[in-house]
Amino acid sequence: LFDRDVYNGLWEAHKVRNSLVHESSYDPPYYICRETIQKFNNDIKTHGIIVQQPLPPHINIEKITQTIDPKKDVDVLNRESVGRLYKNKSKVLPPTIAGIKKILEEYKIECRGKNIAIVGYGILVGKPATIIFANEGASIFVVRSSTKSIEEILKQADIIISGVGKPNLITKNMLKKDAVVVDAGTSISEQRTANNKQYKKIIVGDVAEDVKDVAKYITPVPGGVGPMTVAMLFWNLLELIKNGS
Repeated sequence: LFDRDVYNGLWEAHKVRNSLVHESSYDPPYYICRETIQKFNNDIKTHGIIVQQPLPPHINIEKITQTIDPKKDVDVLNRESVGRLYKNKSKVLPPTIAGIKKILEEYKIECRGKNIAIVGYGILVGKPATIIFANEGASIFVVRSSTKSIEEILKQADIIISGVGKPNLITKNMLKKDAVVVDAGTSISEQRTANNKQYKKIIVGDVAEDVKDVAKYITPVPGGVGPMTVAMLFWNLLELIKNGS
């Protein structure tokens, strides 16, 4: 971890409770981050490495993830790992998308032949979701901030996967009836306490409360995709160990 604020937020998400955490001082220079990762690359007792995001602004996430040994890349962010993903030859999937797949499989929601709208195109959700669900035989529509006619696209979608991190981004008027909505977005919002005198910080997703009126299924935030991501992160770790990490 290269940002103390990230550690504070993650404690409640249980991620760091189950991990050996290397915590660096705030705003470490890039070379310190790189050297830290190289140290764990060379440590035979370390089988998996994750660089928790967000990073301080001066550290380029693309550069830093290329430092991770692909054999220890539990987040599937290294260029070599992503290349195997494109070719459908990866032993592990990005944890968030693997968690989403497990949820869909558990509820027997078929992806092949369906229209899937991917809202957001980040490296943790949007990009890998596009690759993986296209490989599953779905028709993919990617929605970005620059996309025009967003509502028109979403109304065609049988399944919507959102990972933007913007509260109330998706509302019920944007969806067709009985759509399946997977909310992988996470952001912090403020909510009044019961006495209406103070505010407390809560974790919210991208999907507005009213979406439940039209959606067939919707994942909650918190308690939906998040715990599945953590579970699949450790699944990936075990897979990498089995495959010779």
